[in-house]
Amino acid sequence: MVLHGFRLQTQDIDLGCSTSLADRLEQQGYAVTYCEDGTRKILYSEDVEIFENWIEGTVEIMNGVPVVCVEGLIRMKKKLGREKDLADIVLIEKAKKAAKI
Repeated sequence: MVLHGFRLQTQDIDLGCSTSLADRLEQQGYAVTYCEDGTRKILYSEDVEIFENWIEGTVEIMNGVPVVCVEGLIRMKKKLGREKDLADIVLIEKAKKAAKI
């Protein structure tokens, strides 16, 4: 959200990872919960959640950081369905409309 310019700051960071990395993190003792689709969500720290196989759409490099494209971000947030993600979708759609994207 920040790198795309939809927010100035964030309270947390959501990352995606491969199954093999999720396996390693789980083996190291990080807290794991399961999403509705059976993939894992790993609580890496209080402010960082890592989602297994969590990439929708294409990845772009922004300021040297790989970031999912806007449409992929929307699909990922819909999939999570958390209240904060649904609010983010509204914010993204308003920004897209204002920018005529």
